Amino acid sequence: MKLVVDDARRDLHSRIHSAGHILSLAVRHLSEAGELPAVSEIKAQHYPDVAFVDFKGTIDGKFKDAIQAQCDKIVQEARPIEVCWYNEDELRENCAGLPEGFKVPEGKPARAISVKGLGAYPCGGTHVHDTSEVGKIIVRKISRSKGNSKVSYNVS
Repeated sequence: MKLVVDDARRDLHSRIHSAGHILSLAVRHLSEAGELPAVSEIKAQHYPDVAFVDFKGTIDGKFKDAIQAQCDKIVQEARPIEVCWYNEDELRENCAGLPEGFKVPEGKPARAISVKGLGAYPCGGTHVHDTSEVGKIIVRKISRSKGNSKVSYNVS
């Protein structure tokens, strides 16, 4: 059996996946700067046409332009995206968005990706080499339900 990688499809998925982490970091930056309410990541989905990041906390739709501008800035900065391997203590020190109860198996490192100078997330997905390779992140909409906010996005 011979397997073939669809390069264009893999590139698209890598761009969308990296864009989701950039969007999370953009929201975190704005939240920490007091420009958005305090929120924290719950989960994300990085698939074409249905990509989103869910946050615990309410993000009003009026913040869509600020999130878009922060994503644009991070993409333009061409920050390196690096794969890191951390033990549990290092993971907790360096990563954000750790799910409640997250555990690393004893004696095994956990894979994370780091956007240089902005933060890291535990992640096993494929990514681009730097933020500029994502292309344009399009913040499509912000929806709210039961105290959580979903920021939907795409790339072009």
